[in-house]
Amino acid sequence: MKHKKDRPLSYAYGQVPEQIYLENQLRIYSEQLKNITESMKKYEGVWKDNKRRWSDRTNTWDILHKYGHDYKVVFVGDAAMSPYEVTHPGGSVEHFNEESGSAWLQRVAHVYPATVWINPVPEKQWSYSQSTKMIRELIGGSMHPLTLSGLDDAMRELTRKKH
Repeated sequence: MKHKKDRPLSYAYGQVPEQIYLENQLRIYSEQLKNITESMKKYEGVWKDNKRRWSDRTNTWDILHKYGHDYKVVFVGDAAMSPYEVTHPGGSVEHFNEESGSAWLQRVAHVYPATVWINPVPEKQWSYSQSTKMIRELIGGSMHPLTLSGLDDAMRELTRKKH
C-alpha cells in the first residue's frame, strides 16, 4: 500500500523499509534535539539536559562565535508561545530576558543563512498561533511540517542555501 507523503508520520500506513528507516532516524534526531528545542523560549542560552538548564547552559553568543556561518541550523518545535516571548524583552515566562526572542532569531538566521524550522503541528493550524506566524517570518519563511515531504523539503532547502 502506498502512503501519502504529506501524512503526519504518526498516521503513516503501509510502511516500507525505507520509510521505517526514515522514521527511526527522525525519532533519534528528534530526541537529540528535544532539549535544545526547549531552550528556544530562552534564546540567549541553550542546553542539552532540561533538568540542568539553569546550571549547565551554553551561551548563544558562544555558539554564534564558535561555529562558522557554513553550519546548518534546524529548529524543531511547535513555535507556539506567548507572542511577548518573541517580541519583548522580559517576555519570557521563566525569567527576565534582556532581549527579545526575535533579536536572537534574527542573529541566528543572519549568522547561519541555512536555517529551517521543523514544526510538528499540522501546517493548516499554523495560522492560529501568532507566535508561529512571527517566527516563520523571522526565519524567512523557512518553516516546514514534520512530515516525510516536509522533512524532504527542509533538507533540500538547507542544501541549496549558500553561506
